[in-house]
Amino acid sequence: MKSTPLIFFLIVSLLISSCTKDDVLNAEADIITIVVPSEILKAEPVIENNRITVRVKSDTDLSQQSPEFTLSEGATISPKSGTTLNFTQPQLYKVTSQDEKVSKEYTVSYIKSEITSRYDFNHFRLDETGKYHIFFEQNERGDNIMDWASGNGAFALTANDAPADKYPTTYADVSENNFAAKLITRRTGSLGVMFKKPIAAGNIFMGTFDVGAALSNPLAAVKMGVPFEHVPEFLKGTFKYSQGDVFVQVVENAQGELVIEEFENGEMTDYWDIYAIFYDNNGGKLMLDGTNRFTHENLVAVAHLDQQDAIETDSWAEFKIPFVPKAGKTVDPQKLANGGYNISVVMTSSVGGDFFKGAVNSTLLIDNLEILYTD
Repeated sequence: MKSTPLIFFLIVSLLISSCTKDDVLNAEADIITIVVPSEILKAEPVIENNRITVRVKSDTDLSQQSPEFTLSEGATISPKSGTTLNFTQPQLYKVTSQDEKVSKEYTVSYIKSEITSRYDFNHFRLDETGKYHIFFEQNERGDNIMDWASGNGAFALTANDAPADKYPTTYADVSENNFAAKLITRRTGSLGVMFKKPIAAGNIFMGTFDVGAALSNPLAAVKMGVPFEHVPEFLKGTFKYSQGDVFVQVVENAQGELVIEEFENGEMTDYWDIYAIFYDNNGGKLMLDGTNRFTHENLVAVAHLDQQDAIETDSWAEFKIPFVPKAGKTVDPQKLANGGYNISVVMTSSVGGDFFKGAVNSTLLIDNLEILYTD
């Protein structure tokens, strides 16, 4: 009987602890999904940080749209989910966490304009955290119609307080008010070495980058493609390139373990790379990634720089790469007009960067990029 008070105390303590845990309010303030009528979509909506892009067909009435959202548990949104708004201009939404201590603003844009086919890399901004640069494209009205993606978000996990110009993807001054994309292969520090990912090649591409998947499956983190309403024939542009001095690679040793090797004094050669893929997007449902970019059955055409043309040069040089059609593939004109095909252009400072192979400080500048196409 003497143990009864102790048992009673333990039971009460457990109940109080359980109630306390259950009563903790959620501190997340995120938009998880956005739902719009499927018949107006050219591609699945893209949620990136604090921006949501909804690409819609050209006959869509933007003045009367009522997107619905799913949010973090217990969070609220203003304006309310399902509110009808005029999306001829981007609309701002504010999400507040369940505990009301965290709020986040999202810019939601409905885009009818197709992406441009010429890219000068003169438009860039800092990401929402102020850590790294993001390149973007505008239409004639000055609306943001596409963000270029890169692996900068993953590099931020290892960058500590590095300034934006020390990230793998940044910009270079070419002349007054004229810039270029600057891609540099960087070391990822002690954390990168720990995870056997010792370098991060500078890269930039059309699509999105899933930072959450970058550590577990880097190839799958690269989602490639935006709707394109023309049949591409050539990819052209200008470049400069210099190879870094210390080549780093991750290989499997005889015991099946991943090890990091380094080579100096030109023992290993690094190359830059650029390619473009054009593919059927299954009605806006499919995005290719690093695992299937050259092998997927939906590929229609591929343009890929020959490695022998990935030369070093300290003066601007030109490239022009043909799109090579896949055998038996044709383009459906109606599907093309409705956004049924995606394109992605991908550039990197180290061709083996996907597999953590490249020379530290290999540097690629890209400018005056253009997709030449038939109507």
